[in-house]
Amino acid sequence: MDGCRWLVVSAILTATTPGFAKGARLPRPQQAPRPQQAVETASSRSAQLVAQGVMALVSRDFAKAYASLSEAYVIDHRPDTLYQLGIVAYTEGQTVLSQDLLRRYLASAAQDGPSAQQRAEAERIVSQGHGQSGEILIQGESETLVQIDGRLVGILPLPLPILVATGSHTVLLQKGDSSHSVSVEVGSHRAYQIKPDSATNPPGLPTVSRLPTALLQVDQELYVRGVGTPKDTHAALVSQLEGSGLFVLSAPAHGQEDCKGDARCIVKLADQSYADYLLTVSGIVSDPALTGTVQVTLLDAVIGEVAAQRSLSCSPCTEAAVTESLAPQFSALVKESVMRGRGTLQLQTEPAGAMVRLGNRKLGITPLTVPLFAGDVALGLSRPGFQSQTVRKEVLAGQLAQVSVRLTAEESTPIIVRLHPERGPRPKWRAAVGIAGIGVGLGLLGLGASAISVSGQCVEPAEPPMAVCARLYQTTTAGAALVGIGSALTVSGALLLAWPGLRTMNRPVIPQKQSDSAGPWALIP
Repeated sequence: MDGCRWLVVSAILTATTPGFAKGARLPRPQQAPRPQQAVETASSRSAQLVAQGVMALVSRDFAKAYASLSEAYVIDHRPDTLYQLGIVAYTEGQTVLSQDLLRRYLASAAQDGPSAQQRAEAERIVSQGHGQSGEILIQGESETLVQIDGRLVGILPLPLPILVATGSHTVLLQKGDSSHSVSVEVGSHRAYQIKPDSATNPPGLPTVSRLPTALLQVDQELYVRGVGTPKDTHAALVSQLEGSGLFVLSAPAHGQEDCKGDARCIVKLADQSYADYLLTVSGIVSDPALTGTVQVTLLDAVIGEVAAQRSLSCSPCTEAAVTESLAPQFSALVKESVMRGRGTLQLQTEPAGAMVRLGNRKLGITPLTVPLFAGDVALGLSRPGFQSQTVRKEVLAGQLAQVSVRLTAEESTPIIVRLHPERGPRPKWRAAVGIAGIGVGLGLLGLGASAISVSGQCVEPAEPPMAVCARLYQTTTAGAALVGIGSALTVSGALLLAWPGLRTMNRPVIPQKQSDSAGPWALIP
């Protein structure tokens, strides 16, 4: 890995440093100074030191390279020298330090137009993960040298905060014969401010304070800090906020697209970005002729509630005018948010699984532990099959408030089910008798109909010469009787088959997996 890093750095230095192309040689130092030699300028002296630093870097003499380049940067604050210092740090394996130097190089060199190769390499290194790091915002007199852990990192004023690895660091501020040092314990994803304090003895000694951090959203647009661009969006507003004690973080590049304006998503994004707050500014317009009202809201990213807010009637409502008008109120807004007490609520229910609401916002399912603003809170509890309840509890700043609630089951109205009486199957004997009756009855009906049809006809054919029958059938009475009996048997058999079975008092079984919330059953026959 180190070998690959060194090959990349060597190629960059060879391609981007004047006088170090293949085959170039440094001029040999003069044996004795010439009396007629012109006075050395700061620019030429700085160029010589840069050349010495680059040669030392090529020789892998990192200490000499750093010393020469640092001296060159003090003499002439050229962005290219800052770039070479960043390459030295990157070659040494100090990635966070290198990213800090190179991102300030990109910000400082934006107007001067650095070479495409230098810009591409700086952007590649800066785009790598920062790891465990924090940022330090330093205020002080112009031309004050800033050293961290004995290493020069810049000269005030700085275009961007200093990016430093987590841990303990010593910051030295030096101007002329005056120097002051201060220790800073840097936490991950945290921001700190170092500035002179007039209340110290002697006055003007630097003091360290941790700054609350926030993502900035201006009219539904998340702020992304521009590095190496000609113009940083909302730069004046960000500068005013940071001067008021609120450090503005750069939102993730794809945060706006991922959330698509959803308020809850943006609050969650702020929490995931380790920001303390989400600052929203709404109502800004670009037309200077329009008037209106601007709303500034500072929302706690962890608790998810508004910590402080301000409204301002403006005319015009451009960003520049609003920034100037709200400048005196920014400090009060930040102070009000920070001073609000925060505690923790731990809530348990018996049985567990109750939904907890604070107003219209769902906090979660019990058992639940959530941070809240200090004060009296009213929490709504609900669970299917149990009565909804409201619990009130006072949350004290910096303390844990514990609440345990036993839920009361609902008094359900019995579900009355009216069951139709059930009947048993028909007896087998009845079915057999009915079928037999229908069969015999139909047979008798056939015989009776035949008897009626032949009644009055000759028993024997008439013989000539006489054409008169000697005997006739007299079966009308018998046929009618058969028809009557057959009909009776057929109807009786049909009735025996159609008549239902006897009623039974057996009741259906209640479903085994019936929900408890359905209440008791009452079966009425």
